[in-house]
Amino acid sequence: DSLPADGGEGTNEQVCLLGEQQPNNGVWLNSKAGIANTLEKHLISHDSLPADGGEGANEQVRLLGEQQPDNGVWLNSDGVIIFSKNNKNIPIISHKSIKLKGNHNLENYMAAIAAVYDEVTLEDIRCVAKNFSGVEHRIEFVKKVNDVEYYNDSIASTPTRTILGALSIFDQKIILIAGGYDKNIPFDDLGEEIIKKVKTLILLGNTSEKIYRSVINAYGKSQKTADIVVSLEKKHTHYINIIKVSNMQAAVNCAHKIAVSGDIVVLSPACASFDLYENFEKRGNHFKQLVKTLGDGLN
Repeated sequence: DSLPADGGEGTNEQVCLLGEQQPNNGVWLNSKAGIANTLEKHLISHDSLPADGGEGANEQVRLLGEQQPDNGVWLNSDGVIIFSKNNKNIPIISHKSIKLKGNHNLENYMAAIAAVYDEVTLEDIRCVAKNFSGVEHRIEFVKKVNDVEYYNDSIASTPTRTILGALSIFDQKIILIAGGYDKNIPFDDLGEEIIKKVKTLILLGNTSEKIYRSVINAYGKSQKTADIVVSLEKKHTHYINIIKVSNMQAAVNCAHKIAVSGDIVVLSPACASFDLYENFEKRGNHFKQLVKTLGDGLN
């Protein structure tokens, strides 16, 4: 109620309009659009666009997915991105050749291809996919120490971003550093993914206890909670190892001490940074600074 509906005095431009008509400040849908990573909390009814992308759509939306559309980008059973136009299929690139790993990056490339296919050459599309290494704080490779790789994913300020990013990219269980400012977002889904994808969980920040409980609850769906707590606290090899620390220095030192050759350490907090840092960039930069000081010996 404190924000005026007309976006006038008092809003401080904190609210940006979204839609198909160009606003003074905001995001709008132009002649082409790709839609990816649509979650329940983002869904908006849109009766003017036909679901099949057919008559009436005027190619404003090119469909993305794993099933072949008449017009759009899709992934075939061999993992090759295909662009279809009027039922003609043009192979673009295998997902294995894309430098940025992870399903969310694959979806982003598919959306980008749908948007620019008529504007750039196939050679340029393939060149970018094969060579672009990403931007800072987005599963950014930092350093390899004692055959242990360290990644900075500080931009992951929600559970969903950590799930779709750090917890979907790697083919092995990782050492995850998580936790931060409490925005009262539930961690139930995160807990379920952590028990599948994480070997050691290092927690810091205001949400440490909430994330810890989400992991215990995820185990508790199939086992007695009392047994789970004991197993976690005793660091039973069959269960995930959970460690709580007070700050980033302690988190990095802890990861460095417990990691063995071949491990992957990822800072992907699943939370905002405001309890310990001004923003996610400062959090990520501090993490990188600490990792870059690690030597071949233990701190």
